[in-house]
Amino acid sequence: MKKKNTVTKHDIRRAVSDNLSGLNYTMQRLSNLENILNFYIEMKKDEKKFTKFLDKKAEEFKKNGTSKS
Repeated sequence: MKKKNTVTKHDIRRAVSDNLSGLNYTMQRLSNLENILNFYIEMKKDEKKFTKFLDKKAEEFKKNGTSKS
């Protein structure tokens, strides 16, 4: 008779822990990317221009449901 493969509590904990680690890594990378973008905009002194651009894109998105590139 074949033994069924069962999922143990330890298996579930390990899988959840691995997923949490991956999520934390992704969040850290996203945070770093956001900081780099902010620093670049600050360096170029384009804060007002970029804000105006984002507002325009947000209005397009509200109107059309998508953003045209």
